[in-house]
Amino acid sequence: MALFALCCTADIPSEKLNKFLHETYRNSSKMDCQPSLFLISSLNDLNASQELIASQTPVQPFSSPFLGQSAEDTAKLLQSHINKLPTSNLHPTLLVILDEESIFSDSGLIVQIKNSVVHSVRVHFDTINAELIRIMMITFDIKETQGLVGENGVFRTKPPDESKKGRPAPRKKLG
Repeated sequence: MALFALCCTADIPSEKLNKFLHETYRNSSKMDCQPSLFLISSLNDLNASQELIASQTPVQPFSSPFLGQSAEDTAKLLQSHINKLPTSNLHPTLLVILDEESIFSDSGLIVQIKNSVVHSVRVHFDTINAELIRIMMITFDIKETQGLVGENGVFRTKPPDESKKGRPAPRKKLG
């Protein structure tokens, strides 16, 4: 299973990272999506000899190797490291960045490198995991997600309405 790198370009408190992972995994499980984020706490994490597994809570405090970098610099640095590896289950062109705004807005950036150009879209915490999987498997491009951003500049999906699951269908009116 492909994983997506989770990079921090700001000093994100571990409580906020734990909240993010909990929200994004809880919401995406309602959409039948598996946890698929791998927190990069050190560039040495990329040199692991075994297959990487999705990050889970609790996250311990760490100093990110991407502090202060732009989304473009982070994406290109990460891609160059992944491309040097003989094998990796990290997706080479899709990743998540939690930045300074993430601390205050409960949102992060989904970043895609396409044709050597870096594109990004701000997405609410509870939507990121499922949206990455949707982009990877269905649309292959974040442009659709960019077009669905709300008035506040953040994209957010709603999970299937739990209250309607398992209930009888409404009666049809005939004639």
